[in-house]
Amino acid sequence: MWERILAQTKDESMGLHLSNDNLSAIGLIGYVVHNCPTIKDAWDVLQKNQRLLSGWISYGWQTIKGNTQCSYTIDPVWMKASPHTAWQAADNAMGAALNVLHILTGRTFYPKLVEFVRPKPAGFALYEKIFKGPVKFSAPDNRITYAEDMSAIRIIRADKTLYATFSQLLQAKAAEHAQNMTFAEQVKRVIMDDFKSSVPAVEAIASHMNMSSRSFQRKLEAENISYRSISEDIKKELTLALLKNPKYNSNEISRVLGYAEPAAFRLAFKRWTNETPAQWRKKNLAER
Repeated sequence: MWERILAQTKDESMGLHLSNDNLSAIGLIGYVVHNCPTIKDAWDVLQKNQRLLSGWISYGWQTIKGNTQCSYTIDPVWMKASPHTAWQAADNAMGAALNVLHILTGRTFYPKLVEFVRPKPAGFALYEKIFKGPVKFSAPDNRITYAEDMSAIRIIRADKTLYATFSQLLQAKAAEHAQNMTFAEQVKRVIMDDFKSSVPAVEAIASHMNMSSRSFQRKLEAENISYRSISEDIKKELTLALLKNPKYNSNEISRVLGYAEPAAFRLAFKRWTNETPAQWRKKNLAER
């Protein structure tokens, strides 16, 4: 979606232009957020249920020396495969932050500092205008820092009854979402969450899912799938995403995915696609 938006608008700050301050746009989560007791409670709801929105952005909160730091981390796979669209998602999420805070609290917040991972865009003045404070680009993290501890700030018009009702509905929706996934799909999601240059050992994932290795393997066997095949599917999926970014060559992708040697990576890729990485990239980038 972001690729097509950017191609048609030629606007490198489109994510910021499209930022939405309407909490109803995120459905049931928005109603829970609107009725949370405090800003920190609302943030926790957003973080806990981010997979029901997209799963591609993680929300962090730190209170350091009286300052509150809110971070917006884009999934590293997306960042590697298509950084220019990942920047738009961060712009979009952060652009809505101040207006949402105003809606929830009735207060106007002026950030102490706003930081973006993205390089400085041509229209950087727009960022200073919207955030009404100093903006830094090419930063280590996407982060908004406020010069106060915001943990206990109350949300106006919060309704305890509505909060309880919507929270129960949200929990039911999250449970239904998990139930609708096969066990193999749940395993794949956990692996993706824990992926750090290599697929974790089966024992680690089984432990993460509160299961013994034997029970874990039996559940996969019941769905006629193996942990190894799930691992291969994930590596293939990540590889194809990274190959769409001309910045990464085969050796770099091999390193990112944890292969001991580039030759082993190329052999695996040949097995998946019956092509070399160079052949696949040439064909697919030409089609795009």
